[in-house]
Amino acid sequence: SPLLFLPPTVEIPRTDRFQPSDQPLITLAGHSNSPIYGLAIDSTQRFAFTGADDHLIKVWDIATGCLLYLLSLSLTPSQTIRGHRGKITDLVINANNSVLMSASEDGWIFFWDITPITVAAQPAFPRFRCVGCCCLHKGFVCQLKYDAVNDLLFSAGDDGLVCTWNVALVDPMKPHARQNLGEEELLVFALQHGGSFRFGGNSGTSPANSVLFCDLSPDGRFIATGAKDGTVRIWRIPFIVRNDMQVTRRVRRPLPPSRLVDSHESASLLLQTLSAHSKGVDTVLFSHSGDQLITASEAEGNACVWSCSANFAVCTPIVLHCDISADFGSG
Repeated sequence: SPLLFLPPTVEIPRTDRFQPSDQPLITLAGHSNSPIYGLAIDSTQRFAFTGADDHLIKVWDIATGCLLYLLSLSLTPSQTIRGHRGKITDLVINANNSVLMSASEDGWIFFWDITPITVAAQPAFPRFRCVGCCCLHKGFVCQLKYDAVNDLLFSAGDDGLVCTWNVALVDPMKPHARQNLGEEELLVFALQHGGSFRFGGNSGTSPANSVLFCDLSPDGRFIATGAKDGTVRIWRIPFIVRNDMQVTRRVRRPLPPSRLVDSHESASLLLQTLSAHSKGVDTVLFSHSGDQLITASEAEGNACVWSCSANFAVCTPIVLHCDISADFGSG
């Protein structure tokens, strides 16, 4: 499916209802009519990265709408980023504008060096190197969320896990950056939504505990997750200490030799569970001040607004079950 962008020079007229036909639009059509679920724009606002059901990531010039490059694991210069073997679900870019992170429905997460166009002078045929990849999730990766405060990546999975990755370790802008890293080196900690989960095995959490969405508080201290069972969980992010970009924590890493994630550590980080929704919560957002939370369920057709105390010890609903069904956003 094509993406539509307004050219940077176009000024949107001040009218009560802006009609898209009033101004020319740039159409980005390069994914062969495949649905696009991932979109990331670099901090210079010159380039857009799109990921689609065709397993490809493409790079666009926002000003012209022209397809520029494709990201690929191949050493051959290409116009597409190739490497995923599943439909791409989400894309995010780190604070240094140097690493693009992509996730797919097969559980893989890739880290790409995009400095050839975002930081260095744009070469005629740049090569986007894969500097790290992880396949810890044993299910659909629903969302990626980048934490600029701690330089961490959070991935929410259909397997009931929210995994946290050390982006600084593969950032080419860092003096001690490394390449070709996997989950053993990049994983910082994992939050577990109920039950036990064995990496690489057949056991896992109930499908009801699938994590559909997550959001970070503005200060980077808390993360809220929405699950398929209708619950919203608020977690404390462990204290992070960096030494040459290696991460140590005051909470032990939940990867003992048995490869079994112990639920006790996840329980120690869980601050609050909100159970106002009866169906899957697919939107969770902190307010800019961090003391309010909005949760929504498309399947249920309702949204809730919560007022939260310090450290989220108490969360009180301000608006409970606001209808977001058919006519939402049409006025």
